[in-house]
Amino acid sequence: MNRDELLAELNRCAEPAYRDFSGKLLPGVTGLMGVRLPTLRRLAARIARENGLSFSGILTDASFEEVMLQGMVLGCLKLPAEELFPLVGAFVPKIDNWSVCDSVCAGLKGVRKWPEESFRFVDSQLERGGEFPVRFAVVLMLCHFVDEAHVGRVLERLPRADCPAYYARMAVAWCLSICFIRFRGLTVPVIRAADEVTRGMAVRKIAESRRTDAESLRIARSLLS
Repeated sequence: MNRDELLAELNRCAEPAYRDFSGKLLPGVTGLMGVRLPTLRRLAARIARENGLSFSGILTDASFEEVMLQGMVLGCLKLPAEELFPLVGAFVPKIDNWSVCDSVCAGLKGVRKWPEESFRFVDSQLERGGEFPVRFAVVLMLCHFVDEAHVGRVLERLPRADCPAYYARMAVAWCLSICFIRFRGLTVPVIRAADEVTRGMAVRKIAESRRTDAESLRIARSLLS
């Protein structure tokens, strides 16, 4: 695929109504074309297949969709950990919204094969700091490592994700809520030790989940007192 073909495909799939709807969910984000996520995922898979590591030659930062594609392609490339994580680390500074952050994290399914390398990468983003590096680190853990083998490592890192910016703090609350639902006993002390704002966000996320039973909801709400 070349750049002209890419732009033609993006313009063909763009929906003005969806662009306007998305814009309301992404305040301050510019360059929206209105291409739906499933279409972008299919396009990312094609770019990875046809262009490989040379994908940067056809993708720029000119639109929201092109930035999203840069991250999605990384999740489609069959790369070893030592090649993938530096590319992901170079991409993270381009993220300025929750949608790109969360969609790219979800697509990096291969990281499940490399827990050691993945947690080192998470640590590097927590040390980097800032709203979206911290959110990226937390959402990457949430998507791929809230399981019996790794939840302890997730929970021990969440207190270090202490960026006060909204989208970073909300990611921590979201992750705490998922950990609570799956591993309540391990997670209660971490929520109790969190700052008041994050604790309140986490309890609200727990209350909103359809997987929360009455007893879990009672315990969650007790953490606010």
